[in-house]
Amino acid sequence: MYADTFNYKKSSEAATFFGNWASQTERVIKEFKSTFFYRVIDSNCYVPDKLSTDHYNLKHLTFEEFAQRFPGTIYSDQIIQKSVI
Repeated sequence: MYADTFNYKKSSEAATFFGNWASQTERVIKEFKSTFFYRVIDSNCYVPDKLSTDHYNLKHLTFEEFAQRFPGTIYSDQIIQKSVI
């Protein structure tokens, strides 16, 4: 999503070690306790232990749940288009 943009890797580079991403994400969630975070994932997506339900300010939503919870977003429009076709 951000490859080839400022402060991000080139799209031709290998993926970042998963553990780094999980640790950094958990650190942000813990630091910003008054912010509620939504992680939008596929229904069968892996949820790392560090991002499990231990965080009161983090909720994992499927794309469909996100579209229902936040109608009028770009993604909800794509869900509607897919269901019409």
